[in-house]
Amino acid sequence: MSVYPNASIIESCHLSSACCNFAFFNSYKFPTRDFPEKKTSSGVTKRKCSADKMKAYPFLAYSKKDDGVYCVPCRLFPTAGDDRGPQAVQLVTEPFYNWKKFFDRMKTHTSDMNRSHFHCVVSSVF
Repeated sequence: MSVYPNASIIESCHLSSACCNFAFFNSYKFPTRDFPEKKTSSGVTKRKCSADKMKAYPFLAYSKKDDGVYCVPCRLFPTAGDDRGPQAVQLVTEPFYNWKKFFDRMKTHTSDMNRSHFHCVVSSVF
């Protein structure tokens, strides 16, 4: 059972209802993705999502199809007149998958300066 009551909306966003269940994260083998890395001899490093990342931010949902995460409240309850610029696209209409910058991006997304995220979360509760 999903922690989000409207699973059909989540599924239409390419998010399975299982992706919102913490038990799913413990058993799921997240795929790796190649990223350019000048410091390695191959010039590439492999990174992936992890259960720890998902558990740290319970409002996120992982999309197997897109191999990235979305902010569920911002995806389901977008703020009119969102003025966050290009960063607003990631996590809302496009998946976020830059795992190296994951925690920095989550800090930015949930900061006090981001009123849009706050309003989306409030809308999802009521």
